[in-house]
Amino acid sequence: MQVELSVDTVKHNSQIGSRSTRHPRAVWGLVFLAYLSLHLVPIASLLYVVFYSGGGRLWVVAAFSGCVAMMRSAIPIGRKARRYKALSGQQSSLKDPRPPLLYLRSFLYELPNNFSRLDLKTEEQMVASVLRDLGPVVAVGQPGETLPPFSGMLMVQFDGSVWKEEVLKLMLKAQLIVINPGLGENLKWEISTARRGCAPEKLIVPLRTLQSLDPRTRKREWTQFRKVLESSLGVSMPDDIRTAAFLHFEADWSPRFVGENNWAHKMYGGRVINVFLGDGSVVIIRETLRRILKKRGLRLNRLGVLKDIGSAALDNLAWWLVMLMAAWGFFRPAALNVS
Repeated sequence: MQVELSVDTVKHNSQIGSRSTRHPRAVWGLVFLAYLSLHLVPIASLLYVVFYSGGGRLWVVAAFSGCVAMMRSAIPIGRKARRYKALSGQQSSLKDPRPPLLYLRSFLYELPNNFSRLDLKTEEQMVASVLRDLGPVVAVGQPGETLPPFSGMLMVQFDGSVWKEEVLKLMLKAQLIVINPGLGENLKWEISTARRGCAPEKLIVPLRTLQSLDPRTRKREWTQFRKVLESSLGVSMPDDIRTAAFLHFEADWSPRFVGENNWAHKMYGGRVINVFLGDGSVVIIRETLRRILKKRGLRLNRLGVLKDIGSAALDNLAWWLVMLMAAWGFFRPAALNVS
């Protein structure tokens, strides 16, 4: 990586973490096994009820309900497994020769995630997965943090005495600086420093996590974060973000709010897609960012859409299987519903 991540100032997780983070592949295997068990056991039970037990519709409904409950409980475990997997692959990310993309977030405060999603991706992870087309996505870890905040990110940690100096180096060499909405003095300092030392076109603020909140909560969270942006950047922000998915800045620091790409939203934002592709959000994010980044001379992979669709479909494969089996068990011909 072109950013100088010296061993004297940057402590890699595997060197400073707990025993679990020193052997991330082994821990990832155990966590993934737990995640897999919470899928295979209920699916096997539903399979038995539908095809072998000859149980009626009530049995099918009961088995299906238990299957959904167990698989939903596995989602946070699956996300944790992906973070361990990302940790095990960080050494290869350090060798990436492309300039990084810096992901800034608050250590003290994070927006709530939308846990209605049935796949394993958070909004932040989907943004990071798209930006990896351009280079390694780097997040600065807080003291004591042992796992990357989201899978697919490279986490670096700095000694408290030099962290500002090292973060500034990352800012200057980064292709983009992504600022996740949040609060905290460190985040304010990072935004203020970006204002003084970086080109405004470098900054991008994802707003989709705010959009996933209910209107009252969204307004409260945006009002708090707006004050941080106004005090740090010295620019005025609107009271309402309306339907904006991203915020970026022109050369004179004028804020520009961008909604989701229309055709991508129409094609991948429907209810049917919501079931099969986890609402197609990663494709919508990719096509929306494509417009913003093209003006900056940065181009996302055109074939990335196919990768996004395939990955989302694979994440939801188990849900497809469960729904198809339950539908067959509930609506199968009476002749097949033998005792």
